[in-house]
Amino acid sequence: MEHLRLVAALSSLLVGTLPAVASAAPVLQAPMDPARAQHVAEYFPGLGVVVTGGFVATGAARSAARFDAAADAWTPLTAAPVDLWDADAVRLADGRWLALDASVGVVYDPSADVWLDVPALAGTHREQTTLGLLPDGDVLIVGGLQSPKTSLRFDPGTGTLADVRPLAEARSSPTVTALADGRVLAAGGWRWGYLVAWDSEIQEPLASAERYDPETDTWTAAAAMATPRERHAATLLTSGEVLVSGGHSIDVALEQDPFLVTASAERYDPVSDSWAPAAALHEARFDHTATRLPSGKVLVAGGRGAGGVLGSVEVYDPASDTWTLLPPMSTPRWLHTATYVPGYGVVIAGGTSGSITSPLSSVELYPLGQAEAGAACSIDDECVSDACVAGACGPDDSGGDGGPFDCAADRANTWPDGIGTLGLVGLGLCGLRRGRRLTASRR
Repeated sequence: MEHLRLVAALSSLLVGTLPAVASAAPVLQAPMDPARAQHVAEYFPGLGVVVTGGFVATGAARSAARFDAAADAWTPLTAAPVDLWDADAVRLADGRWLALDASVGVVYDPSADVWLDVPALAGTHREQTTLGLLPDGDVLIVGGLQSPKTSLRFDPGTGTLADVRPLAEARSSPTVTALADGRVLAAGGWRWGYLVAWDSEIQEPLASAERYDPETDTWTAAAAMATPRERHAATLLTSGEVLVSGGHSIDVALEQDPFLVTASAERYDPVSDSWAPAAALHEARFDHTATRLPSGKVLVAGGRGAGGVLGSVEVYDPASDTWTLLPPMSTPRWLHTATYVPGYGVVIAGGTSGSITSPLSSVELYPLGQAEAGAACSIDDECVSDACVAGACGPDDSGGDGGPFDCAADRANTWPDGIGTLGLVGLGLCGLRRGRRLTASRR
């Protein structure tokens, strides 16, 4: 036991002597032209991050562009055939991209830079709807302002729309998450309600949830969340659970002002059909983005809080049930997009710091997998070594030179019986990194 304490102490001492560098911060990238908010974005290998739609200075947009992270440059693409306003989008099983707003639907083929109208989706009038992809490649279109108690099933292969499927409960703007078992979870959103204290109709945030089974083609009520929420975020974790974070909520006991922003988070287990509390966000927020990283962690950025638009960014670790604050964005924003680009990190584009009529052109990159040994870090994902220890990236132990701190030598059991102080320190660092890698492999 004394040997273990000595290893830990010496390891901490060595890490503490690494160069002091300011914590890794977002890097400004080439701005978008035009500036846009409430747009949609998707990453396509070999092409980059494609954005389209949203609000620009002249109104709703149909223009499209791609961002090349390697060149830090934007290139115009073929414009969509129609303006896209407050759209939702989903990557199709065949590699194409479907975008749908209140009245039109379009499909983008990235291999040919071609957009196609989807006549079957024209005039469906499903503002504030949400899309989900089914195992057979069909798209589920859930809820909406005009038809809040129905869903549609669209076949992108044939371009046909099947009959309406009733939801268990009316809801607009729910989160929709495709589960590992092929079902789809719809959680929260809002419905029209009545608040006695105000003697008024209100948009009431919902705690209820339901699941769609594509085999039976039916919706069934699921366990309800502990907290009503709309304009929250939902993310499928590598465990198969669903993380919901933040949102605009309501507490009717607060009669004068029952609406509030929540920092709470919950995890849904589809096997047991149950919700469990998760660690709360550092900052209450709604209308934020949530991006799952390759490590399984979830990066949450921006949105709106009780005091206005937020610039804060935090990362959730499902293994430890903890949130870690990253350096904030240079510009607070909501109605933005946050897209993971392999080999580079998370690209945060556009949005607005105020009204939708004042869109942003700025773009920021949170680099991942780029920081070398000794660089400051907040999470493992930032480091080449995938090891952030005491605020600094550890050395890359993917190989070794056989030196006293070579983890490969440690694994080969070449440490002498009469191990010295340097050997203990090296062994401690190897143990720390090995423990982290084992933890990551279990996620």
